[in-house]
Amino acid sequence: MKTPCTFILALLTAGLAVAQDNPAPAPAAAPAQSEMQKWIATTDEQWQAAFKRSVTDVHEAELNKVKLQYLTMLEDGIRKASGANDLDGALALRNEQKRFGDASLLPGSNPFPAQDDAADAASVKQIRTVIRAQVAKLEKDSAARAKALHAKYDQVLAQAQSQLTQRQRLDDALLVKNKRDEVAAAWVTSLPAPAISADVAAQPKPKAPVATPATTTAAAEARGNLIKNGNFEKGSEDWMLHAHDKKGTMAIDETERHNGKPSLRVTNSEGDDTSVTQKITVKPNTRYQMSAYIKTKDVVAVKSGGKNGACVAVLGGYVKTPDVVKTKSWTRVTADFVTGKETEISFGPRLGFYSGLTTGTAWFSEVTFTELGRNAKK
Repeated sequence: MKTPCTFILALLTAGLAVAQDNPAPAPAAAPAQSEMQKWIATTDEQWQAAFKRSVTDVHEAELNKVKLQYLTMLEDGIRKASGANDLDGALALRNEQKRFGDASLLPGSNPFPAQDDAADAASVKQIRTVIRAQVAKLEKDSAARAKALHAKYDQVLAQAQSQLTQRQRLDDALLVKNKRDEVAAAWVTSLPAPAISADVAAQPKPKAPVATPATTTAAAEARGNLIKNGNFEKGSEDWMLHAHDKKGTMAIDETERHNGKPSLRVTNSEGDDTSVTQKITVKPNTRYQMSAYIKTKDVVAVKSGGKNGACVAVLGGYVKTPDVVKTKSWTRVTADFVTGKETEISFGPRLGFYSGLTTGTAWFSEVTFTELGRNAKK
């Protein structure tokens, strides 16, 4: 992948020439903004493909090897227990084999339990201890690859941002900066999503319970969630539908519940970019964190090669969480967002994105938007 030097300089030179012939800033700004958006989209597509090849695909392949090893170890354990006439031990291992197989078939599921139950057989716990160590190493290696690739991509974006800022192309520079924040949140902060966390691997028998979705949401509320009715217990109150091509719909789903609460269902029966938003008062130059739990069914980008799916996003910009695509069980997504001069934004669930119409169904729950502080670090 090429650095943006040549492109950016050519773009800036053309923009300055237009500005000299047309002193009014508005007519000259629109083409430059459009071209910059195209450059960001093209560049991001290349780097996202590289991330998939070197991080996501490698991670999934290695995790599949660990899953196969786990099944092999269970099978060996059953054989040994049966040969030793240990019926209880053999049954315990066979039950774990069945549980693991059923969990592995569920899209987006985590077949490895985060911690052992007191009732689990000692033979099962022993095998899990070995697997936890391997998964912890896998997660560490994946995080290292993500961090290394992010450093290279961020250098390309930082160079573009610097050039644009120096030439007072501030709107374009802000677009690049927002993309940098988005990529950092997706590649470094949120990825890879651990099958078993390194903390759990280091402490296989924690004294305190592992955090649950309820405690995660409670922590967000304690910090001051700016979203009203983020659990949709008041139906669609405070939320407004925006369907770009008038194909998308929304509904409150009392059947598909998360953490005991109803969810918001967004459906694109045909390709559309559908948002459900509410206005939020924000402070200038302040960092916020957005998050939600998302479940999807058959979510696919209509455009060939598209990667857009379900997310929560700031309307009218390029700030969003990582996408959830295809068919996935409940998944938590999160991203940070730093305001500029604005004092109000529109934010909420989204199915699709700019130039990326999407079909399928997504459910949203526990939508939060919390302040981290003025110029706070991630």
